[in-house]
Amino acid sequence: RICQPQLPKFIHVQIQNPSMNKLRLLSTLVLPLLTVPLLNGQALLSNDGAFISVNNGASLSILGDLSVSQSGFIDNADTIYMTGDLYNNSGSGISTPDTNGTVFFWGDDQEVRGANITEFQNLSLNGSGVKYALIDVDVQHHLALTDRELNMDTSTVFLTNASIESLTESGGFVSSEGNGGLERSM
Repeated sequence: RICQPQLPKFIHVQIQNPSMNKLRLLSTLVLPLLTVPLLNGQALLSNDGAFISVNNGASLSILGDLSVSQSGFIDNADTIYMTGDLYNNSGSGISTPDTNGTVFFWGDDQEVRGANITEFQNLSLNGSGVKYALIDVDVQHHLALTDRELNMDTSTVFLTNASIESLTESGGFVSSEGNGGLERSM
């Protein structure tokens, strides 16, 4: 049984500048309705060149996959919960380096894939199943493996915070094949 976070029943969304494709979250937003079905029946939130901002004190719950492309960007100052896969074809990383937000992978088997390295300020692996990274992943502050396996295949997770507390686990581990794995700053 997966224990998911309690989600509020209200949302507050403010469009900063519709002509610039900006969405700013001032409170909690759950996105099961702003989706497009995929062939496998999984829901998808697609960010094709927009700027999405999750402010401090807000959270974004994505009940399905997230696809970021065409210079799409997510400024995460608080919390993003994901139950599906993350596809990064944005042309760069998708998060702001000066924020301290956390992304929680909260589903069954989940994947990070795409054409570009994906940056997280804080990444927490939860839910069930294996979490796969089919591209390089950069974690700036904290990687919480909890009790999950992070399978890097031939890719690398770069943990750039040299603090001993920047990597935590309660039975979780990083696995890889070939040249993949965990590279940690010291």
